[in-house]
Amino acid sequence: MKKTVCLLFVLTVAAAAEMSLPEGIPVRVRLSNNLPRATAATLGQPVELSVIEEVRFQGNLAIAVGARATGTFTAGDKNHKLVTEFSIDRVQAVDGSWISLRNAARKDTTAALVRTDQASGRDTDPDLVLPRGATFGLFVDEKKTVAMIPTEQPKQDPSTLQWLASQIDLDSSWSQNFFKVGCCFLLMLAFLHQRRMNRQV
Repeated sequence: MKKTVCLLFVLTVAAAAEMSLPEGIPVRVRLSNNLPRATAATLGQPVELSVIEEVRFQGNLAIAVGARATGTFTAGDKNHKLVTEFSIDRVQAVDGSWISLRNAARKDTTAALVRTDQASGRDTDPDLVLPRGATFGLFVDEKKTVAMIPTEQPKQDPSTLQWLASQIDLDSSWSQNFFKVGCCFLLMLAFLHQRRMNRQV
């Protein structure tokens, strides 16, 4: 069993394609836990989130659903009152590397963290700033080379023999299969004859 798992891992890594993920690509994440109000104990503590929409680039998977994202619990001073704040700093790509995140689509724009889900009545808990499940929209902050997983295989036209084999139904009677094979053979002869005539012209 271990050999099978290792083989699958090797094949997945071998199939991965290293590509540069451009900055500015959107990433949607969700809070994994309730976010309490700031206290001396919570300041500087990590905030855990997870990706809710996979991120693809040119048909390759760069960031998977459920991938880990992390932030930092901070606090600001507003009118001499402690105000809870937090940032979402990075997200994990499919190859295990970390990608920096920012709040705005454009790098030269300063923007606050934007909540993208609809607030509910449960958000009125005085001990919470945000409930678990709150979602946010962010953007890739830097051009990053990632070993992405191809998710789109190129379509290949079947060979003549493969097509011929597909026309034969093993459950059919011998005479029906003979008729199908004969028709296919005549079609192949006509095709080859036409190609030969075109070359002579």
